[in-house]
Amino acid sequence: MKNFLLRLLVMTAIASRALAADSSGRWQEIKVDVLADRPVVTAHTLKQDADGFQRLAITLTNEGPQPLTLERITVHIPPVQLLTDDLEIVYGGSCMGQTPLLRHNVGSPTAHSSSHMYEMVRLADGDYLFAGSLSWRIFMPNFTLKNGAFEIWSNGEGKQLKPGETIQYEQIVLRRADNWLDLLNHFNLIIEVRRKEGTDRDRVYFDFSHPGARAHIAGRIRTIVQDYGFPYVKIDFMRFGLNQDILRNKPAIKSIRAHDPTITDVERTRLGLQAMRDAVGRENYLLGCSAVFGPCIGFVDGMRTGGDISPRFEAFAERSLANLGHFYLSGKVFNGDMDYLTFRSAADEDDKVSKEEVKHGGSMTMNEAQMWADLNKLYGNCRLSSDNLMPLRPERQALVKEVFEYPAMDETVPLDLWQHGTTKSDGFELVIARKGVEIHLGVFNWSDTPKDYALPAFGKSGSFTLGGRHSVILKYDGNESFAQLCQKLISK
Repeated sequence: MKNFLLRLLVMTAIASRALAADSSGRWQEIKVDVLADRPVVTAHTLKQDADGFQRLAITLTNEGPQPLTLERITVHIPPVQLLTDDLEIVYGGSCMGQTPLLRHNVGSPTAHSSSHMYEMVRLADGDYLFAGSLSWRIFMPNFTLKNGAFEIWSNGEGKQLKPGETIQYEQIVLRRADNWLDLLNHFNLIIEVRRKEGTDRDRVYFDFSHPGARAHIAGRIRTIVQDYGFPYVKIDFMRFGLNQDILRNKPAIKSIRAHDPTITDVERTRLGLQAMRDAVGRENYLLGCSAVFGPCIGFVDGMRTGGDISPRFEAFAERSLANLGHFYLSGKVFNGDMDYLTFRSAADEDDKVSKEEVKHGGSMTMNEAQMWADLNKLYGNCRLSSDNLMPLRPERQALVKEVFEYPAMDETVPLDLWQHGTTKSDGFELVIARKGVEIHLGVFNWSDTPKDYALPAFGKSGSFTLGGRHSVILKYDGNESFAQLCQKLISK
């Protein structure tokens, strides 16, 4: 079948306020490329909103007499200013553990330099360029940087357009801002939240484009909720509703053909999520796990935001980055869940402990356990303990109680976002959180050597030394608000 690459550049009418914003140094001409088996007519508009974001709306239309099939959509958004190799870029985390927040220089991309959520370039201290997605309805947007421009692309996956049909690409927002924290906090407020709407040889991938598959999973969930009376349901391995993860997990599979080949895997996943949500009921709690976040927003109450924990100190810094990198989502579009509390070493285990390689026989010290406890105090709206508490030594049992008695925070911010995230284990050191008007600052020294910290902006005179693999939570006694302290303490 012959392929056509049709690029239609549409002159966009923009309000005078938006024109002024762009002339101050935002974007050059935006282009939309569509690869399909028949010509596709594209149109796009860029609208400035009062919240400071510019909304890029893109439509794809089949004006021909025959159905067409989409293969790829690519959006090119070149900024006016040159993005030199020495500038820094952050790709927002997109899922529980495989794609955490990543920071590096523009000129040093890696195989992981992409995001389904957002990308942000630091032009200078207090000057940021941002592109993000507000929706994941039909396509999975991939935010990348190519030839000095933001490039957002999606696999068309054989999505079909009937003659005369028009669909909208995912909602993209753009912004230039002087404060990255305010930007991300505003970004979470406008994300489209949809309400009502070893070996794995034995793994089954449900095709939720089939009504029978949706009816089957809904029936199983209703049994759990209604017959067994459980008000809390966890759905794991949610990423395996998406083609990219099925193919990555099963290299022998070369293609996927769904019951309904006219819809994308994102649409198929959302159909399954809607069936699950309806079966759980709004009165009960639905936790998502091992998910690509975007398509799940609006369907789940809570979400595991970091990889599985293990009783090893080496796991903690990585989970710090993974979980806290999604701080702007937690408590807003879903409740963040860090995974369970684990404070044991080999001396605290009995013969019933898991025999997985990283799940037993560790040498976690008390100060290392305290670091995981302190992280759980400051982040997330859920606290769970699935370890056997009985074999724990008394001081470690007391640590479990200490975490559960600590108030769940209303808001959490990693203050040093632009100083970490270069690798998966490059965790944050300064974490501020609040419960009501009470404000707490966690200091985490993930290194093996002592570090000196001076925090005059937090009302602490002088400096203090924190040993390697130690943490401390400080309470604020001053009069400034949480927002004011964040602005004084964040990395620029």
